[in-house]
Amino acid sequence: MPIRALSTAEVAARTGVPVEALRSMLRRGQFPQPDVLIGGVTARQVRGWTVDTVDEWTAARSR
Repeated sequence: MPIRALSTAEVAARTGVPVEALRSMLRRGQFPQPDVLIGGVTARQVRGWTVDTVDEWTAARSR
């Protein structure tokens, strides 16, 4: 089964955090680093997040 990777824009929409705020949180270590790499030798690698990673962060944040 293929793993679906969420883009920065998709993560922002799913969490309700604006894209620029999400990028800032990434730089400060307040959001998990992307855990999926798509692409390889012949294609540009794209980083993203699994749905589980994003949902776990969202759940921990609401506690």
